[in-house]
Amino acid sequence: MEKKQKIRKILCTVFSFLMSITLFVTALLSVLHFTLLDRDYFAEKVEKSGYIDILHQKLVDELANEGYVSGFNEEFFARIITTDSVKGPVLSAVDKIYGTGEYKSAPKEELAQTLTDVFVKDLEDRGVTVDDEQKKHIEGFADECAEYFSTSARLPFISIGESLVRNVKPLAKYALIFT
Repeated sequence: MEKKQKIRKILCTVFSFLMSITLFVTALLSVLHFTLLDRDYFAEKVEKSGYIDILHQKLVDELANEGYVSGFNEEFFARIITTDSVKGPVLSAVDKIYGTGEYKSAPKEELAQTLTDVFVKDLEDRGVTVDDEQKKHIEGFADECAEYFSTSARLPFISIGESLVRNVKPLAKYALIFT
């Protein structure tokens, strides 16, 4: 009789432990489903965290450091590189992570052409005559700036985030079904 009670007590303890783990995992997956696995929630947190503003300032600072020798200061680049121009590629990365769209980096060719035009216009406004050779150098600098912007205006670890969301989201949905 005592042996049956011991076995029963052990089985109850194991069963209680397994139920506790199951309940914990179910609750965790439910919370994840409504927070990190929700695209709108994540996009809101990216915007509210100030990441876009910090990235914008970093891009403007870096480009201003590169263009300082030619008289293109931080204020100049802040007029060209706007917060909205940074926000687009970042939110596009969020869409890719959640499978609601493809990642679209900033259009390098378009940005390079815009930068070239703005650089030439600014130099001409300052009374500098731009010949063909100088324009080639300006185009090269604009291409470098556009490349830097294109590779920097994004979310880090997009593929890891995409993989995690793709693998965990179905589990979270099943956890909601069972609760």
